[in-house]
Amino acid sequence: MKLKSILNDSQIDFVKNELPGLPVDIDVNSEKYDVFCEGIETYYQTESFDEKYNITAKGKLAESIIDLLTDKGYW
Repeated sequence: MKLKSILNDSQIDFVKNELPGLPVDIDVNSEKYDVFCEGIETYYQTESFDEKYNITAKGKLAESIIDLLTDKGYW
């Protein structure tokens, strides 16, 4: 299954704009998918919270991608 068929349009736009080095037209059983997961997890851990530790809108998008992939058993 292709990652881009799992993500919604706003999640795809987020990845393309915030993480341009991570492709979304990849198979979820590929090595590139492992790199994608590492990249989105790193973004979530390092960029998703403001100085008061409140999650940002972009952080919520990153979190929604992780949650979706976890719920579908791809994480």
